[in-house]
Amino acid sequence: MMGYDEEPNELVLRIPQLNKAVANVESAQAQLAKAERDLLRTKVRAPFDGRVRHRSVGLGQSVGSGTDLGTVFSTDYAEVRLPIAARELPFLTLPERDDDPSMSVELRDALMENSDTVWQARIVRTEGALDEGSRELFTIAKIEDPFGRKSGAPPLRIGQPVLAAVRGRILDQVYVIPRTAVRELNRIFLVDKKKLILRRHVIEPVWSDKDYLVIRDPSIDNGSLLATSALSNKPNKSPVEIIPKDGKE
Repeated sequence: MMGYDEEPNELVLRIPQLNKAVANVESAQAQLAKAERDLLRTKVRAPFDGRVRHRSVGLGQSVGSGTDLGTVFSTDYAEVRLPIAARELPFLTLPERDDDPSMSVELRDALMENSDTVWQARIVRTEGALDEGSRELFTIAKIEDPFGRKSGAPPLRIGQPVLAAVRGRILDQVYVIPRTAVRELNRIFLVDKKKLILRRHVIEPVWSDKDYLVIRDPSIDNGSLLATSALSNKPNKSPVEIIPKDGKE
């Protein structure tokens, strides 16, 4: 100013008001940055491609840290727990360690008996303990692309029951006997070719299902005749007559 030689003080220069305005701007910028970070954190993203199975909260509902938002499952692959009976374990080569090869398994729809839908899967691991109630060992089968997004195959729904078919070990030097030929749970009748008499024989199955029994018995010669006809109250060494199906010798 004309005729005024002293420097103006901070009040004249309005330095406090300027500092307050700068602080307000910095505070607003910090709040804006925090709001932007909070906005990014409100977008829930799963670490995999999947579908929502269960939603625990609704739109606009207030949630906090640790709140259960829902359940999401992957669509890249699915896993099925398959029970294996203890008596079946010796006939299967299951993966027990991480470096063991997986085992192929075929899954079919258990809801519709006439369905021809088949899903190919692989048993990748087994659980470490038998089930306390059933004494079964549960294996884990992995199905790639269960919803057919890539292959176009029918989807395997979550929670859908399936029937599993697994190829077991090949049994050699065994005989397959129909259950209809077994008497008193563990006896069969063989036919002496020379004397044409019945010989009672006790068997010990190594494997069985509802239709057949598999036995390994070195005492039974290859080519022996097995009596499959219904026999009631026939003692050992009873004479028999072999009648061909076509009625010819």
